Amino acid sequence: MKNLSVEQIKKLTIAILILILGILLCCSLAMGISGLSVIIGIILLVIGALFLTNSILNKNNGLANPGLGGIAIIAIGMMFIVNKVAGVVFLFIPWFLFILGLVAIADAFLGKFTREENNIHFVIKLTIGIISFILGLLLMVINGFADYASIILGLLLIVYSGYLMYTTFRASAKQV
Repeated sequence: MKNLSVEQIKKLTIAILILILGILLCCSLAMGISGLSVIIGIILLVIGALFLTNSILNKNNGLANPGLGGIAIIAIGMMFIVNKVAGVVFLFIPWFLFILGLVAIADAFLGKFTREENNIHFVIKLTIGIISFILGLLLMVINGFADYASIILGLLLIVYSGYLMYTTFRASAKQV
């Protein structure tokens, strides 16, 4: 296996941080909201800084999508640390999952038919989209289901980090 590029190292670092965030969200019932809020805030600051740095260093992008996303992630991280707004943010998880599902489904079909991505990427994106959409809908409709919203979001983040790691190592193996 060839050495990883700087871009692949960044992608792998983000995947590991997302994995940690997912594990923490799965443990949120045991940790309590205030301790979890600070830990999530710090992780979000690091992820946002990586996105922003990547955007600034990439001369073709400027402050396009990754940079603006990084700024938003940093702002959310600061809100978690300073105001301890985790309880309020967890109220948005159903909507986040619902919209994420719709976007992932659309991206899967766009990737399949316009960018001609392979079937594995299509199936993974479509599956994540459908699961996210259904979970978001269930969280909005069923009372009491929201108590487990952080666990559900944590599991999705763990799956997504696995997908990022898979694509990173798959791209690295193709370069050999």
